[in-house]
Amino acid sequence: MAHLTVQGRSRPLESFEDLVNQPSWKWGTDPWLMTESVAEYFEKHPNPVVKQVFHKMELLKVDEGLKKVLAGGFSLVILKNYVTVIVETRYTDARGDTPFFISNKEIPVLAAFGWGIRKGALFHLRFRQLTSYLEAAGIINYWTKDVIARRVRKERKAAMLDSNTIPGDVIDDEGNQVVLSLDHMQGAFYMLLVGCGVAFVTLLGENLAHCCSTPL
Repeated sequence: MAHLTVQGRSRPLESFEDLVNQPSWKWGTDPWLMTESVAEYFEKHPNPVVKQVFHKMELLKVDEGLKKVLAGGFSLVILKNYVTVIVETRYTDARGDTPFFISNKEIPVLAAFGWGIRKGALFHLRFRQLTSYLEAAGIINYWTKDVIARRVRKERKAAMLDSNTIPGDVIDDEGNQVVLSLDHMQGAFYMLLVGCGVAFVTLLGENLAHCCSTPL
């Protein structure tokens, strides 16, 4: 029953080998990425699969590349953290559903940053140990995901402010419009209830004062 009613999914492409082994498959990257060390990585890599990927690489902007990915038969080779922000900002709904698949097999190309330490510094060994502990415990990965999540929230909020929203609309932390419910209006009902109570007590006091002041 499940196989008859639910459409099957093809195995996702995870590596360069999957790209070249897929018949009539194409791929590309953003022109700014194919410079300096990244281009040198592809040009001087001894693996013939990497060289084949490089020779058939198309150069196109990331937005155009994502559109071709949605059309099918195309993969976008680009920095993972960079494209994750774009996909989660523009193509992911509030439930986390997205039409894109990002490969879990990462390809390290270059070191993006480094620490400058004086030669012979006494804390060098201890510093390396601490950074190794942070990486082994997953703290660095956690920090990276947290930075990406904050960037996505910021981009979504900026996109909502730039769009033609009606003044007075409620926007949540993700930058999405929120439909007003009883939870948003309960403060007004509480104030109305308190006002009615004060008015009732005032009316009751006036009636008691009038009854006490009236001669029998």
